[in-house]
Amino acid sequence: ALLSVDRFSAADSLIQVIRSSSAEMSPLASSYLDFFDARLRGDHMQALRKVREMVRLEPGHFMGGRLLAVSAMRVNRPHEAIRAFEQLIAEGAETGLYIDSWVDGGLANAYHMLGEYGRELEILEAAVVKYPDLLWLRARQTRALAGLGRIDEIERVVEEARASPAGRSTVGFILSTARSELKAHGHPEEAAEYAEHAVDWYRKRVEAEGETESSVNSLAMSLYSAGRHAEAREVFGALAREHPDEIDYAGALATLAARAGDVERAESIQDSLLAIDDPYDLGMTSYWAACISAQLGRKEEAMEHLRTAHARGVSLGLHVHTDIDLEPLWGYPPFE
Repeated sequence: ALLSVDRFSAADSLIQVIRSSSAEMSPLASSYLDFFDARLRGDHMQALRKVREMVRLEPGHFMGGRLLAVSAMRVNRPHEAIRAFEQLIAEGAETGLYIDSWVDGGLANAYHMLGEYGRELEILEAAVVKYPDLLWLRARQTRALAGLGRIDEIERVVEEARASPAGRSTVGFILSTARSELKAHGHPEEAAEYAEHAVDWYRKRVEAEGETESSVNSLAMSLYSAGRHAEAREVFGALAREHPDEIDYAGALATLAARAGDVERAESIQDSLLAIDDPYDLGMTSYWAACISAQLGRKEEAMEHLRTAHARGVSLGLHVHTDIDLEPLWGYPPFE
């Protein structure tokens, strides 16, 4: 639970308390603890090895199967993830709405990583029928449709989401997902349209909810995605002043500076990010350094930062192929 809410220091302390306990743990419990320790250190391969041990020790252990699927995805092993997800489905555990829908969504993710967008869409269409109020599944539908080039159908998905009375996600998230996936799959003009739709949606949300950090951050990201860089810089600047320790705001300001040709400012922020000494950084400062280098046109430097970021804990998940800050690397063989 502590890891899930990014309370890394407290989680680390708890792991050490458990390790120093005089009570002997079972091999399964020991592997479980080692898995969490590896996750805390950002060592995805070690985490995968430990969760494989869990599954060997107790086949059919639901949490072991679930963590195996997640861990395989983090190190770009979608085939192994699919086997784990399908095993969970075959076992048919009665786990409740959240986990059942999560398994369908995760299986769709794995097929997207493989470029099997038709199979991905089949899974999501069935999941939407089962869970019509979970709007995040609709966002993933737009991702599959973008991959297939079935652009006209995305608007139908968006309109169905707008008509839904409930959901665990927002229409703004669906619009943003459509934008990023359309851009990544070679449809820049349509992506620009959805980016503007997302800006409008988040502006209305800010007006309705007030300037909460979450709503303002979403607006800033939408402005950035829409290419409205001056407006995005203003909003991110306000967020950075209000939350000076939040590296995502500093990173965004650095990539915006790079886009504007302000190399000195971009490099200055990059240096300050790389100077942060945080044992629980999990590679994010290096990831932002990669984004900044990419925007400065320094491809191999960006790749070195990306490799460091992954080694320290950033996953090789689906976000990498849609991150517009890494767009200068799209098609670059080491990146691909």
